[in-house]
Amino acid sequence: MPSERDQTWLPHARAVGVESDREYGVAVLRELDAEMTRRSVAYKKAGVTRFADLREHRSLPRIICVIDEFQVLLAGSGPLTTEAVSLLESLARKGRSYGIHLILASQTALGVEALYDKRDSIFGQFPVRVALPGGGDVLEPTNDSAAGLPLGTAVVNTAGGLGGPRGATRGHERTVRFPDPHADRSALTALRHKIWEARPARSKPPSVFAGYAHQYLDDDPTYLAARGKTPSRPAALVGRIIDVPLSTAAFPLDASPGRHLAILGPSALGADILDAAARSLAAHHQPKSVRFVVASLVADGDQVAESLTTHLNETQTAELVEAGKLAKMLDESAYLVVFGMDAISRGALPTDRLRDLLREGPGRGVHLLSWWRGLRRFTEEVGGSAAREDVAGMVFLNVPGSDVSLLLGQQVDWQPRPNRALLHDRHADRTTVIVPFVRPEHDA
Repeated sequence: MPSERDQTWLPHARAVGVESDREYGVAVLRELDAEMTRRSVAYKKAGVTRFADLREHRSLPRIICVIDEFQVLLAGSGPLTTEAVSLLESLARKGRSYGIHLILASQTALGVEALYDKRDSIFGQFPVRVALPGGGDVLEPTNDSAAGLPLGTAVVNTAGGLGGPRGATRGHERTVRFPDPHADRSALTALRHKIWEARPARSKPPSVFAGYAHQYLDDDPTYLAARGKTPSRPAALVGRIIDVPLSTAAFPLDASPGRHLAILGPSALGADILDAAARSLAAHHQPKSVRFVVASLVADGDQVAESLTTHLNETQTAELVEAGKLAKMLDESAYLVVFGMDAISRGALPTDRLRDLLREGPGRGVHLLSWWRGLRRFTEEVGGSAAREDVAGMVFLNVPGSDVSLLLGQQVDWQPRPNRALLHDRHADRTTVIVPFVRPEHDA
Protein backbone atom coordinates (compact mmCIF):
# COMPACT_ATOMS: atom_id res chain seq x y z
CA MET A 1 0.00 0.00 0.00
CA PRO A 2 1.22 3.58 -0.60
CA SER A 3 3.20 5.33 2.11
CA GLU A 4 5.11 8.59 2.55
CA ARG A 5 8.36 6.86 1.57
CA ASP A 6 6.94 4.86 -1.34
CA GLN A 7 3.81 5.94 -3.21
CA THR A 8 3.49 2.71 -5.21
CA TRP A 9 0.88 0.03 -4.66
CA LEU A 10 -0.19 -3.27 -6.18
CA PRO A 11 -2.87 -2.44 -8.77
CA HIS A 12 -4.55 -5.80 -8.12
CA ALA A 13 -5.36 -4.88 -4.52
CA ARG A 14 -8.77 -3.33 -3.85
CA ALA A 15 -9.01 -3.56 -0.05
CA VAL A 16 -6.31 -4.17 2.55
CA GLY A 17 -6.77 -4.67 6.28
CA VAL A 18 -3.71 -4.17 8.49
CA GLU A 19 -3.98 -5.23 12.13
CA SER A 20 -7.72 -5.19 11.61
CA ASP A 21 -10.36 -6.72 13.85
CA ARG A 22 -13.27 -9.10 13.43
CA GLU A 23 -15.70 -6.39 12.38
CA TYR A 24 -13.56 -5.51 9.37
CA GLY A 25 -13.17 -9.17 8.40
CA VAL A 26 -16.94 -9.66 8.46
CA ALA A 27 -17.40 -6.40 6.52
CA VAL A 28 -15.16 -7.77 3.76
CA LEU A 29 -17.18 -11.00 3.68
CA ARG A 30 -20.38 -8.95 3.38
CA GLU A 31 -18.93 -7.09 0.40
CA LEU A 32 -17.98 -10.37 -1.28
CA ASP A 33 -21.42 -11.82 -0.63
CA ALA A 34 -23.03 -8.73 -2.16
CA GLU A 35 -20.73 -9.00 -5.19
CA MET A 36 -21.72 -12.64 -5.58
CA THR A 37 -25.37 -11.57 -5.64
CA ARG A 38 -24.64 -8.89 -8.25
CA ARG A 39 -22.87 -11.42 -10.45
CA SER A 40 -25.77 -13.84 -10.07
CA VAL A 41 -28.10 -11.17 -11.44
CA ALA A 42 -25.65 -10.55 -14.29
CA TYR A 43 -25.75 -14.28 -15.13
CA LYS A 44 -29.51 -14.14 -15.54
CA LYS A 45 -29.44 -10.98 -17.65
CA ALA A 46 -26.78 -12.45 -19.95
CA GLY A 47 -28.50 -15.83 -20.10
CA VAL A 48 -25.39 -17.76 -19.02
CA THR A 49 -24.59 -20.19 -16.24
CA ARG A 50 -20.78 -20.08 -16.14
CA PHE A 51 -18.36 -17.35 -15.15
CA ALA A 52 -16.26 -17.94 -18.27
CA ASP A 53 -19.33 -17.34 -20.45
CA LEU A 54 -20.24 -14.16 -18.57
CA ARG A 55 -16.75 -12.75 -19.19
CA GLU A 56 -17.45 -12.98 -22.92
CA HIS A 57 -20.20 -10.38 -22.41
CA ARG A 58 -18.48 -8.08 -19.90
CA SER A 59 -15.10 -7.58 -18.29
CA LEU A 60 -15.09 -9.03 -14.78
CA PRO A 61 -12.00 -9.89 -12.74
CA ARG A 62 -11.67 -12.90 -10.54
CA ILE A 63 -11.62 -11.91 -6.88
CA ILE A 64 -9.24 -13.52 -4.41
CA CYS A 65 -9.79 -12.87 -0.71
CA VAL A 66 -6.89 -13.76 1.59
CA ILE A 67 -7.74 -13.96 5.29
CA ASP A 68 -4.79 -14.37 7.62
CA GLU A 69 -5.49 -15.81 11.08
CA PHE A 70 -9.02 -16.54 9.94
CA GLN A 71 -9.83 -18.40 13.15
CA VAL A 72 -10.32 -15.03 14.86
CA LEU A 73 -13.50 -14.59 12.82
CA LEU A 74 -14.88 -17.83 14.23
CA ALA A 75 -14.06 -17.21 17.88
CA GLY A 76 -16.89 -17.18 20.39
CA SER A 77 -20.59 -17.69 19.79
CA GLY A 78 -22.08 -14.20 19.42
CA PRO A 79 -24.03 -12.70 16.51
CA LEU A 80 -20.84 -11.61 14.75
CA THR A 81 -19.46 -15.15 14.81
CA THR A 82 -22.74 -16.56 13.54
CA GLU A 83 -22.72 -14.11 10.64
CA ALA A 84 -19.07 -14.85 9.85
CA VAL A 85 -19.74 -18.60 9.70
CA SER A 86 -22.79 -18.10 7.49
CA LEU A 87 -20.93 -15.82 5.07
CA LEU A 88 -17.88 -18.07 4.93
CA GLU A 89 -20.02 -21.10 4.19
CA SER A 90 -21.94 -19.28 1.45
CA LEU A 91 -18.78 -17.99 -0.21
CA ALA A 92 -16.96 -21.31 0.13
CA ARG A 93 -19.85 -23.21 -1.45
CA LYS A 94 -20.88 -20.85 -4.23
CA GLY A 95 -18.16 -18.22 -4.64
CA ARG A 96 -15.96 -20.04 -7.15
CA SER A 97 -18.93 -20.33 -9.54
CA TYR A 98 -18.92 -16.52 -9.68
CA GLY A 99 -15.17 -16.01 -9.84
CA ILE A 100 -14.75 -15.37 -6.10
CA HIS A 101 -12.14 -17.43 -4.27
CA LEU A 102 -10.98 -17.69 -0.66
CA ILE A 103 -7.52 -18.34 0.77
CA LEU A 104 -7.52 -18.98 4.51
CA ALA A 105 -4.28 -18.95 6.49
CA SER A 106 -3.42 -19.67 10.10
CA GLN A 107 -0.21 -20.08 12.08
CA THR A 108 -1.75 -22.56 14.48
CA ALA A 109 -3.91 -25.66 14.39
CA LEU A 110 -6.61 -23.61 16.11
CA GLY A 111 -7.66 -22.31 12.71
CA VAL A 112 -8.33 -25.81 11.42
CA GLU A 113 -10.17 -26.79 14.60
CA ALA A 114 -12.35 -23.71 14.26
CA LEU A 115 -13.53 -24.81 10.83
CA TYR A 116 -14.21 -28.35 12.00
CA ASP A 117 -16.09 -27.16 15.07
CA LYS A 118 -18.37 -24.68 13.30
CA ARG A 119 -19.56 -26.64 10.30
CA ASP A 120 -17.87 -29.62 8.71
CA SER A 121 -19.15 -28.46 5.33
CA ILE A 122 -16.95 -25.35 5.32
CA PHE A 123 -13.62 -27.15 5.57
CA GLY A 124 -14.70 -29.61 2.88
CA GLN A 125 -15.04 -26.74 0.41
CA PHE A 126 -11.27 -26.15 0.40
CA PRO A 127 -9.68 -28.90 -1.71
CA VAL A 128 -6.24 -27.30 -1.87
CA ARG A 129 -4.32 -27.65 1.39
CA VAL A 130 -0.82 -26.27 1.97
CA ALA A 131 1.03 -27.58 5.01
CA LEU A 132 4.13 -25.74 6.21
CA PRO A 133 6.51 -27.22 8.80
CA GLY A 134 4.42 -27.97 11.89
CA GLY A 135 1.17 -27.46 9.98
CA GLY A 136 0.24 -31.05 9.24
CA ASP A 137 -3.17 -30.61 10.88
CA VAL A 138 -4.45 -29.03 7.67
CA LEU A 139 -4.18 -32.50 6.09
CA GLU A 140 -6.26 -35.56 6.91
CA PRO A 141 -5.31 -37.17 10.26
CA THR A 142 -3.97 -40.27 8.49
CA ASN A 143 -1.78 -38.20 6.15
CA ASP A 144 1.64 -37.70 7.75
CA SER A 145 3.44 -36.37 4.68
CA ALA A 146 4.11 -33.05 6.43
CA ALA A 147 5.84 -34.69 9.39
CA GLY A 148 9.45 -33.59 9.68
CA LEU A 149 9.30 -31.00 6.90
CA PRO A 150 12.44 -28.82 6.84
CA LEU A 151 12.14 -25.04 6.85
CA GLY A 152 11.52 -23.54 3.44
CA THR A 153 9.41 -26.45 2.22
CA ALA A 154 5.69 -27.20 2.11
CA VAL A 155 3.31 -29.98 1.14
CA VAL A 156 0.74 -28.98 -1.48
CA ASN A 157 -2.27 -31.30 -1.52
CA THR A 158 -5.09 -30.83 -4.05
CA ALA A 159 -7.39 -33.57 -2.74
CA GLY A 160 -8.67 -32.03 0.47
CA GLY A 161 -5.71 -33.32 2.48
CA LEU A 162 -6.20 -37.00 1.61
CA GLY A 163 -3.10 -39.14 1.70
CA GLY A 164 -2.54 -42.62 0.29
CA PRO A 165 -0.41 -45.70 0.79
CA ARG A 166 2.86 -44.87 2.52
CA GLY A 167 5.66 -44.58 0.00
CA ALA A 168 3.33 -44.62 -3.01
CA THR A 169 3.38 -41.88 -5.63
CA ARG A 170 0.58 -39.40 -5.05
CA GLY A 171 -0.47 -37.40 -8.07
CA HIS A 172 -2.51 -35.04 -5.90
CA GLU A 173 0.35 -34.16 -3.56
CA ARG A 174 3.87 -32.87 -3.83
CA THR A 175 6.55 -31.31 -1.68
CA VAL A 176 7.81 -27.92 -2.85
CA ARG A 177 10.42 -25.40 -1.82
CA PHE A 178 9.57 -21.71 -1.58
CA PRO A 179 11.87 -18.68 -1.35
CA ASP A 180 12.31 -16.54 1.72
CA PRO A 181 10.34 -13.34 0.88
CA HIS A 182 12.65 -11.30 3.11
CA ALA A 183 15.92 -12.59 1.68
CA ASP A 184 16.06 -10.08 -1.17
CA ARG A 185 13.86 -7.07 -0.43
CA SER A 186 15.29 -5.12 -3.35
CA ALA A 187 13.97 -7.74 -5.79
CA LEU A 188 10.48 -7.51 -4.32
CA THR A 189 10.61 -3.71 -4.40
CA ALA A 190 11.67 -3.73 -8.04
CA LEU A 191 8.87 -6.16 -8.92
CA ARG A 192 6.28 -4.02 -7.14
CA HIS A 193 7.44 -0.91 -8.99
CA LYS A 194 7.31 -2.77 -12.29
CA ILE A 195 3.73 -3.91 -11.68
CA TRP A 196 2.71 -0.44 -10.49
CA GLU A 197 4.16 1.24 -13.58
CA ALA A 198 2.10 -1.13 -15.76
CA ARG A 199 -1.15 -0.32 -13.91
CA PRO A 200 -4.26 0.58 -15.94
CA ALA A 201 -5.10 4.22 -16.55
CA ARG A 202 -7.03 5.90 -13.72
CA SER A 203 -6.09 3.07 -11.38
CA LYS A 204 -6.82 3.96 -7.74
CA PRO A 205 -4.89 2.86 -4.65
CA PRO A 206 -6.57 0.23 -2.49
CA SER A 207 -8.91 1.05 0.36
CA VAL A 208 -6.76 0.51 3.44
CA PHE A 209 -8.04 -0.12 6.95
CA ALA A 210 -5.28 0.14 9.55
CA GLY A 211 -6.77 -1.06 12.81
CA TYR A 212 -4.31 0.90 14.93
CA ALA A 213 -4.73 4.24 13.10
CA HIS A 214 -6.66 7.17 14.56
CA GLN A 215 -9.35 8.89 12.52
CA TYR A 216 -9.72 12.67 12.28
CA LEU A 217 -12.75 14.79 11.49
CA ASP A 218 -10.80 17.08 9.16
CA ASP A 219 -10.03 14.09 6.89
CA ASP A 220 -13.61 12.82 6.72
CA PRO A 221 -15.27 13.13 3.28
CA THR A 222 -18.74 13.76 4.73
CA TYR A 223 -17.41 16.61 6.85
CA LEU A 224 -15.48 18.08 3.93
CA ALA A 225 -18.63 17.93 1.77
CA ALA A 226 -20.63 19.69 4.50
CA ARG A 227 -18.01 22.42 4.74
CA GLY A 228 -18.27 22.77 0.98
CA LYS A 229 -21.96 23.53 1.53
CA THR A 230 -23.25 20.38 -0.12
CA PRO A 231 -26.91 20.25 1.08
CA SER A 232 -27.52 17.55 3.67
CA ARG A 233 -29.50 16.90 6.81
CA PRO A 234 -27.73 18.08 9.99
CA ALA A 235 -25.85 15.21 11.58
CA ALA A 236 -23.31 14.71 14.33
CA LEU A 237 -20.28 12.93 12.90
CA VAL A 238 -18.55 10.80 15.53
CA GLY A 239 -16.14 8.50 13.68
CA ARG A 240 -15.71 6.01 10.85
CA ILE A 241 -17.62 2.75 10.51
CA ILE A 242 -15.49 -0.38 10.28
CA ASP A 243 -16.42 -1.38 6.74
CA VAL A 244 -14.52 -1.59 3.46
CA PRO A 245 -15.03 2.07 2.38
CA LEU A 246 -14.69 3.35 5.99
CA SER A 247 -18.07 5.08 5.85
CA THR A 248 -18.75 8.02 8.14
CA ALA A 249 -20.49 7.22 11.42
CA ALA A 250 -23.22 9.84 11.66
CA PHE A 251 -26.15 10.50 13.98
CA PRO A 252 -28.79 12.63 12.18
CA LEU A 253 -30.62 15.28 14.19
CA ASP A 254 -34.19 16.30 13.40
CA ALA A 255 -37.36 17.38 15.23
CA SER A 256 -38.26 13.86 16.42
CA PRO A 257 -38.51 13.48 20.21
CA GLY A 258 -35.31 12.10 21.70
CA ARG A 259 -32.91 13.14 18.95
CA HIS A 260 -30.07 13.86 21.35
CA LEU A 261 -26.57 12.40 21.56
CA ALA A 262 -24.90 11.08 24.72
CA ILE A 263 -21.28 9.92 24.86
CA LEU A 264 -20.82 7.47 27.71
CA GLY A 265 -17.65 6.31 29.42
CA PRO A 266 -14.87 7.68 31.66
CA SER A 267 -12.31 7.77 28.82
CA ALA A 268 -11.11 11.29 28.02
CA LEU A 269 -11.79 10.47 24.36
CA GLY A 270 -15.37 11.40 25.17
CA ALA A 271 -14.32 15.05 24.94
CA ASP A 272 -12.78 14.48 21.51
CA ILE A 273 -15.91 12.80 20.15
CA LEU A 274 -18.17 15.53 21.53
CA ASP A 275 -15.90 18.14 19.96
CA ALA A 276 -16.18 16.41 16.55
CA ALA A 277 -19.96 16.09 16.87
CA ALA A 278 -20.40 19.82 17.53
CA ARG A 279 -17.98 20.94 14.80
CA SER A 280 -19.64 18.73 12.21
CA LEU A 281 -23.10 20.00 13.13
CA ALA A 282 -21.95 23.57 12.64
CA ALA A 283 -20.66 22.66 9.18
CA HIS A 284 -24.07 21.30 8.17
CA HIS A 285 -25.75 24.70 8.65
CA GLN A 286 -25.57 27.94 6.74
CA PRO A 287 -23.25 30.50 8.40
CA LYS A 288 -24.71 32.29 11.43
CA SER A 289 -27.95 30.29 11.24
CA VAL A 290 -27.73 28.32 14.53
CA ARG A 291 -26.58 28.88 18.09
CA PHE A 292 -24.39 26.73 20.32
CA VAL A 293 -24.21 26.84 24.10
CA VAL A 294 -21.06 25.13 25.40
CA ALA A 295 -20.26 24.18 29.00
CA SER A 296 -17.46 22.19 30.60
CA LEU A 297 -17.95 20.75 34.07
CA VAL A 298 -14.73 18.69 34.25
CA ALA A 299 -11.04 19.45 33.82
CA ASP A 300 -10.70 17.05 30.87
CA GLY A 301 -13.18 19.15 28.94
CA ASP A 302 -12.11 22.71 29.78
CA GLN A 303 -9.49 23.25 27.09
CA VAL A 304 -11.53 21.40 24.47
CA ALA A 305 -14.62 23.48 25.26
CA GLU A 306 -12.71 26.75 24.93
CA SER A 307 -11.17 25.74 21.61
CA LEU A 308 -14.53 24.47 20.35
CA THR A 309 -16.31 27.72 21.22
CA THR A 310 -13.69 29.75 19.38
CA HIS A 311 -14.02 27.52 16.33
CA LEU A 312 -17.83 27.61 16.34
CA ASN A 313 -17.88 31.40 16.49
CA GLU A 314 -16.06 31.53 13.16
CA THR A 315 -19.17 30.30 11.32
CA GLN A 316 -22.00 30.24 13.87
CA THR A 317 -22.90 31.87 17.19
CA ALA A 318 -21.48 30.16 20.27
CA GLU A 319 -21.30 30.97 23.97
CA LEU A 320 -19.23 29.29 26.67
CA VAL A 321 -21.21 29.26 29.94
CA GLU A 322 -20.74 28.03 33.48
CA ALA A 323 -22.75 25.18 34.97
CA GLY A 324 -25.03 27.54 36.86
CA LYS A 325 -26.32 29.08 33.64
CA LEU A 326 -27.24 25.81 31.93
CA ALA A 327 -30.74 25.71 33.39
CA LYS A 328 -31.50 29.14 31.90
CA MET A 329 -30.53 27.91 28.45
CA LEU A 330 -32.92 24.95 28.28
CA ASP A 331 -35.72 26.94 26.68
CA GLU A 332 -33.59 28.57 23.99
CA SER A 333 -33.31 27.23 20.46
CA ALA A 334 -29.73 25.98 20.42
CA TYR A 335 -27.40 23.03 20.46
CA LEU A 336 -26.40 22.44 24.09
CA VAL A 337 -22.90 20.93 24.26
CA VAL A 338 -21.90 19.77 27.75
CA PHE A 339 -18.58 18.18 28.70
CA GLY A 340 -18.74 15.99 31.83
CA MET A 341 -22.46 16.39 32.44
CA ASP A 342 -22.39 13.81 35.23
CA ALA A 343 -20.41 16.33 37.31
CA ILE A 344 -23.26 18.82 37.52
CA SER A 345 -24.46 19.25 41.10
CA ARG A 346 -27.81 17.72 41.91
CA GLY A 347 -30.54 20.30 41.69
CA ALA A 348 -28.55 22.67 39.49
CA LEU A 349 -30.43 21.26 36.52
CA PRO A 350 -33.94 20.25 37.67
CA THR A 351 -34.69 16.68 36.61
CA ASP A 352 -38.19 17.49 35.38
CA ARG A 353 -36.90 20.27 33.13
CA LEU A 354 -34.12 18.05 31.74
CA ARG A 355 -36.56 15.27 30.91
CA ASP A 356 -38.95 17.75 29.32
CA LEU A 357 -36.04 18.99 27.20
CA LEU A 358 -35.23 15.44 26.10
CA ARG A 359 -38.81 14.77 25.00
CA GLU A 360 -39.91 18.15 23.66
CA GLY A 361 -36.65 19.95 22.90
CA PRO A 362 -36.04 18.71 19.34
CA GLY A 363 -39.44 20.06 18.28
CA ARG A 364 -38.33 23.48 19.55
CA GLY A 365 -34.93 23.25 17.88
CA VAL A 366 -33.06 22.29 21.07
CA HIS A 367 -30.70 19.31 21.04
CA LEU A 368 -28.45 18.10 23.86
CA LEU A 369 -25.01 16.74 23.02
CA SER A 370 -23.29 15.56 26.18
CA TRP A 371 -20.45 13.48 27.56
CA TRP A 372 -21.21 11.48 30.71
CA ARG A 373 -18.31 9.76 32.46
CA GLY A 374 -20.59 7.62 34.63
CA LEU A 375 -23.38 5.41 33.33
CA ARG A 376 -25.27 5.37 36.62
CA ARG A 377 -25.69 9.14 36.82
CA PHE A 378 -26.85 9.22 33.21
CA THR A 379 -29.59 6.64 33.79
CA GLU A 380 -30.73 8.41 36.96
CA GLU A 381 -31.04 11.78 35.25
CA VAL A 382 -32.76 10.68 32.05
CA GLY A 383 -35.24 8.36 33.77
CA GLY A 384 -33.75 4.87 33.49
CA SER A 385 -35.25 2.14 31.33
CA ALA A 386 -38.62 3.90 31.27
CA ALA A 387 -37.09 6.72 29.24
CA ARG A 388 -34.97 4.71 26.81
CA GLU A 389 -36.36 6.58 23.82
CA ASP A 390 -35.56 10.01 25.26
CA VAL A 391 -31.89 9.89 24.22
CA ALA A 392 -31.82 8.13 20.88
CA GLY A 393 -28.10 8.44 20.13
CA MET A 394 -25.42 6.90 22.34
CA VAL A 395 -21.70 6.39 21.88
CA PHE A 396 -20.16 3.92 24.32
CA LEU A 397 -16.45 4.04 25.08
CA ASN A 398 -14.87 1.98 27.87
CA VAL A 399 -18.20 0.66 29.14
CA PRO A 400 -18.49 -3.13 29.72
CA GLY A 401 -20.70 -5.02 27.29
CA SER A 402 -22.95 -6.26 30.11
CA ASP A 403 -23.69 -2.68 31.20
CA VAL A 404 -24.39 -1.64 27.61
CA SER A 405 -26.80 -4.55 27.15
CA LEU A 406 -28.58 -3.67 30.40
CA LEU A 407 -29.02 -0.03 29.39
CA LEU A 408 -30.21 -0.81 25.87
CA GLY A 409 -32.47 -3.67 26.95
CA GLN A 410 -30.97 -6.03 24.39
CA GLN A 411 -27.95 -8.29 24.07
CA VAL A 412 -24.97 -6.49 22.53
CA ASP A 413 -21.76 -8.13 21.31
CA TRP A 414 -19.29 -5.49 22.53
CA GLN A 415 -15.83 -5.65 24.07
CA PRO A 416 -14.34 -2.23 25.00
CA ARG A 417 -10.87 -1.70 23.54
CA PRO A 418 -8.58 1.18 22.57
CA ASN A 419 -9.49 3.26 19.53
CA ARG A 420 -12.98 1.76 19.28
CA ALA A 421 -16.47 2.89 20.29
CA LEU A 422 -20.00 1.60 19.91
CA LEU A 423 -22.61 3.84 18.25
CA HIS A 424 -26.27 3.05 18.94
CA ASP A 425 -29.26 4.74 17.31
CA ARG A 426 -32.43 3.69 19.13
CA HIS A 427 -34.82 4.98 16.50
CA ALA A 428 -33.03 3.18 13.67
CA ASP A 429 -32.38 0.14 15.92
CA ARG A 430 -28.80 0.09 14.66
CA THR A 431 -25.66 -0.65 16.66
CA THR A 432 -22.26 -0.22 15.02
CA VAL A 433 -18.64 -0.54 16.12
CA ILE A 434 -16.71 2.53 14.99
CA VAL A 435 -13.28 4.11 15.08
CA PRO A 436 -14.05 7.36 16.93
CA PHE A 437 -12.75 10.74 15.84
CA VAL A 438 -9.93 12.16 17.94
CA ARG A 439 -8.42 15.62 17.91
CA PRO A 440 -4.94 15.88 16.35
CA GLU A 441 -3.75 17.32 19.67
CA HIS A 442 -4.56 13.96 21.24
CA ASP A 443 -1.62 12.40 19.37
CA ALA A 444 0.83 15.15 20.28
